[in-house]
Amino acid sequence: MPSHSLQPVRRSDIKIGMPLPYAVYDAHGRLLLKAGERIDTERQLQTLYDLGLFFNTQDVVGKRELLVEPGLADITSSSLAIQPSASSPVSERPFHDLRLTPGKTLYIDFLGATNRPRVALRLVGYLEGEAVLISLINADGAVVPFREGELLFVRVLTGSGVATFEAKAQKVVFVPFPYLVTNFPDKVLFHVLRQHARVDTKIIASALNLSVASALPAAGVVRNLSASGAQFEGKQHLAEVGDELRIGFKLIAAGEEHVLSLRADVRGVKTPGEPDKRRFGLQFKELTVSERLLIEHFLFNALMQD
Repeated sequence: MPSHSLQPVRRSDIKIGMPLPYAVYDAHGRLLLKAGERIDTERQLQTLYDLGLFFNTQDVVGKRELLVEPGLADITSSSLAIQPSASSPVSERPFHDLRLTPGKTLYIDFLGATNRPRVALRLVGYLEGEAVLISLINADGAVVPFREGELLFVRVLTGSGVATFEAKAQKVVFVPFPYLVTNFPDKVLFHVLRQHARVDTKIIASALNLSVASALPAAGVVRNLSASGAQFEGKQHLAEVGDELRIGFKLIAAGEEHVLSLRADVRGVKTPGEPDKRRFGLQFKELTVSERLLIEHFLFNALMQD
């Protein structure tokens, strides 16, 4: 994809069930949906926004003032692309490179307070070089207490990875609404989620061998998951290398439970400790945009637990 300029999409520009006014991309500059295509459900739209949704300003010349969030500068696809270096998946970046928009979820840990659980709060906004403003109202509508001077460790999901930084609570404000003021972090650590990154799981699943006409669905467990495939543990005679399976399982992503039914090719077979079981290395086939985004969102959240 050419290194044309990308901008975050404003929520009001996309209506469920209505044709898209322009093509939309992820943070890598990969085309997600063409102009004229539709987003059918609120769940799909929210998943897109959680991961990052962008448009090419060259596609909407003359409409820029309607589509760009005020105060946001241009962002190029090359500046957001996954780095090819295999030796260092973590890089240091300026905070403003994240292009965070109001409403973005921040996951906050309290440093030095082992008895305080992680909280998820929304970004209100930030002033470059000065401060970050965070809403104190959580998803349940309750106000999360903070003390001035507390040290915080913050994680935030982006379209291509997880950014982390430390911050200090400077002021707690309750008018006109409860929000926290922290210092502005000059740098953040950016953890890239790679295509081959795998997360260990224990997800109950079912698999059907599409290459065998008389096959019946078989229960099993997804032992690990990546953006491109999975390892499925099931009965030893389930499949051979080269067979095609349909695997079904549930994922929690974007705060909701989603049921996936994916086609996958068997690329390898291993024998674990139990003699009547096998572990099948699967490569997903023809994932839809929604399916890929849901899997990536699940992986991002797993990285957040590291």
